[in-house]
Amino acid sequence: MRRLCALALLSLQLLTACAGPAGIASPAGLRVGRPLLASLEGALPEQAGAAASASEGARLGEVTPQQRAAEWSRAKAEMFSILSSRWAVGTTVVFRYWDCDGALTLDSWQQTTTGGEPGAPVAFAPFWRTPLPPLSSSAPGYLQLEWRREDGRWVILRARREASSRAPPEAKSLPVETSSVPAAAFEDLRRTAQKWLPLLHVSGNATARFTFGVDLMDGRRVDNRFPKRSTPHTDRSRPIEVPDDFDLQLAHALIPFAQGIGPSSAVLTVQPRSRSDGVLVWEVVSASVVRPFHGEPEEPFTRYTDYRLMHEEILRRWRAEVRDSAEWAATFTAEQLAWWVLGGVAIHGIGAVVEASAGPLVRVLTRSGPEAAGWLETLMARLPGTERKTLVTLWTKMEAEGLEALTQAEREELRAFFLRLDDLARSPITDKGGEKLRQIATRKFWEAFSSKDPELAKRLQEAGCEVHHRFPIEHAHLEPELNINNISQLVSVPNNVHYRINAIWSRLRTQKVSVRASDVRQVVGIIDRHFQRWYNNEEALNVTNLEAEAAKRAALDELNLLMSHMENFEK
Repeated sequence: MRRLCALALLSLQLLTACAGPAGIASPAGLRVGRPLLASLEGALPEQAGAAASASEGARLGEVTPQQRAAEWSRAKAEMFSILSSRWAVGTTVVFRYWDCDGALTLDSWQQTTTGGEPGAPVAFAPFWRTPLPPLSSSAPGYLQLEWRREDGRWVILRARREASSRAPPEAKSLPVETSSVPAAAFEDLRRTAQKWLPLLHVSGNATARFTFGVDLMDGRRVDNRFPKRSTPHTDRSRPIEVPDDFDLQLAHALIPFAQGIGPSSAVLTVQPRSRSDGVLVWEVVSASVVRPFHGEPEEPFTRYTDYRLMHEEILRRWRAEVRDSAEWAATFTAEQLAWWVLGGVAIHGIGAVVEASAGPLVRVLTRSGPEAAGWLETLMARLPGTERKTLVTLWTKMEAEGLEALTQAEREELRAFFLRLDDLARSPITDKGGEKLRQIATRKFWEAFSSKDPELAKRLQEAGCEVHHRFPIEHAHLEPELNINNISQLVSVPNNVHYRINAIWSRLRTQKVSVRASDVRQVVGIIDRHFQRWYNNEEALNVTNLEAEAAKRAALDELNLLMSHMENFEK
């Protein structure tokens, strides 16, 4: 009968969609409605259109009252599933959640006091109606609720909020608009718990303890922790009974921790309680997240902040509706795709999707986050629509369900995509691809320049200065590991200077010479020497055509000398 009740409770958790208590958490103003990356303000027309036509929109960090209410609906169901197996009047249990703008991540729960005589059953409906104290706050922090068992009901004995400047590594920052527990994750934990049950058929006394744990990744169990046992034998030792529904109780004790983001570990402790007939029965008394002693978050969440935000948004949309998460990811810009892939590779491992090779991809991915992301962005901008769609579909599935969810065919398809990036980096850039890179370069350069010297940037733009690629787009394939859109490779020059710089490259282009990367670098040096006086400065506002023409002639003299030493040069 108890097992049937427990299964009915799980069904209730999976189906309930009632609204949670209003006013329990106020918005912290954290990234509400902001685009995916700070540098992309105004660069997401598809998402802006969606936001205008739908209440949710597609912008990262948008939080609604319905999402906060759903968080509390789920949290109350989680707490009830743990409390409902405790019948003794006077029992107290403390839950500790991290609360960020209404997003609730369980840190721990613990039975602090064991009661005496059993009380009347507690139904879910009256438990749900239990009023919560006003604990609103504009800052993230820990929320602690202490429940006390009374006859036929649970009441909140104490509630307090604890401010903290540092969120737990696994903490959510975005509430999820689903009040249900993840059914697949719960069933997996239940099957895992069934394997622990044989270990509990032991004798001991009231001091006996067992500790079980699991390692999680985005709420999915990926491994089990080695059980710890403490069952000292004394003259008072006797068999300890395992309740019929104990696998469900163990799963209910752990399932709230499946709401975390990224890697985490959760452990629970069981100990015997004495029934009125004197029989010892196992009971779950606590569960908590365990972290490394140094307390540092796991990579890539310390380095790739923008990736974490995208990753969390994908997860919360996936948990609500699979199709929506894939459609939302399909609106990513090239920069967003680059960060998304970079973070995913860091967390899942490059070896899982592509063979280590001498190609540029593997070497670039070992660089710093921004450097690698910038390089990837230039490739993502050049991807054909069909290849981009394939990447989004496979990457969304891997982000939400893990690499193990991909079929062998999907893994091969993903591996082929990464090898395709190597080929793309070594291939000449098409006219269409070059135009996309120029647009990205123009935006990035003026954003960076404006943040450094807004007045000068404004004057240069008003004067018609253009963004020049020091290493030309047409020769980028000769330096496949170079990000030609890196700020160090971009300069602003007036139109009359840019025209003459292009004439230098046209001279090289019209000659039938075998151009190597080293040759291009030398030409870049020639151009810099003769034209850099007008790079990014006030002098660019006053340069005359005569001065620009003189610089061109001097640069051509150097270029002609260089080309005379190249292969196949036609005099």
